[in-house]
Amino acid sequence: MITSTAVYATQSVNNVTLQEFDLATGAFFYATTLLGSSTQNLPMIGPDGTIYQFTQESSTVCQFIALTDTG
Repeated sequence: MITSTAVYATQSVNNVTLQEFDLATGAFFYATTLLGSSTQNLPMIGPDGTIYQFTQESSTVCQFIALTDTG
């Protein structure tokens, strides 16, 4: 996902984290704490800047997480 200043990506080897990179330089800003076990979905951003990430623990346990980028 790309905004006017940042690129957001998920890393999901064993657990899902959301990472932010500077759009102009590619510099790494931060990564979130663990959000869940797996995901097959990219992060999404709402019109108010809220970042949404879907994660799946199992076939019956799913979460839709909302995050606010505070840097």
